[in-house]
Amino acid sequence: MKRISLVGRHGKINGHLHLKTKKEVVLIVHGFSSNNRGGAKDKSLILESIGVSSFRIDLDDRGGSELSFEKEACISSYVDQVNTCIDYLKKEGFEKVSLLGTSFGGIVVLVAAQNKDINKIFLRCPVLDAHERFLAKYSEEDLAKYESEGRVPKETYEGDIIYFSYNLIEDAKKYDPKEYAKNISAPVRIVHGTEDELVSIKHIEKRLGFFEKIELVKIEGAGHRLDVDGSWEVEDSFLKDFFGES
Repeated sequence: MKRISLVGRHGKINGHLHLKTKKEVVLIVHGFSSNNRGGAKDKSLILESIGVSSFRIDLDDRGGSELSFEKEACISSYVDQVNTCIDYLKKEGFEKVSLLGTSFGGIVVLVAAQNKDINKIFLRCPVLDAHERFLAKYSEEDLAKYESEGRVPKETYEGDIIYFSYNLIEDAKKYDPKEYAKNISAPVRIVHGTEDELVSIKHIEKRLGFFEKIELVKIEGAGHRLDVDGSWEVEDSFLKDFFGES
């Protein structure tokens, strides 16, 4: 594993390259307010076990990159980060570049994949329509308040309150899955838990028809973390199967 530091439109991008071969590399993008440790690292190790290289990155300063989560986080700025990394991997001579996105990272990699030579896309409990999710989560009164204040509160898994810019909600209007899906030619596999309360499986099923090549794999009893009774063995089997075919 090698630590890599790139420079993009929003400053330094921190990443970790797990190099096995130059045949294929999977760019791993974490979920909202997360980082490239934890789940992202676990998926890199699973890919390593089947001989596939991966590059897990931090989207913002919640990890080791410089993009400000509080001031700059949005789909557009995250797509900039991903595009910089795709360009880097192609220049490094990898024959195929694939993408893996978790939760909010799902819509980020899908938007980034538009009109690009991407081999495969693996999505873990993804958000496909971020603006719709915000409208469902917040009342009109809340949205008006957040717009006037310019920021939105978010509770982390640890129970802390952090803030992101209201611009993230405005920016999300640009990315309608009916439109961006038309420009994605790579095969997409979605792995989603039937008991996910954060991003419901209905959110996914409603939008499957927008994509040319898509497969939904349901994990019975799993929530947003995709584990079944504390084990990720089921999800990991679908990950290995998907990339083992490359």
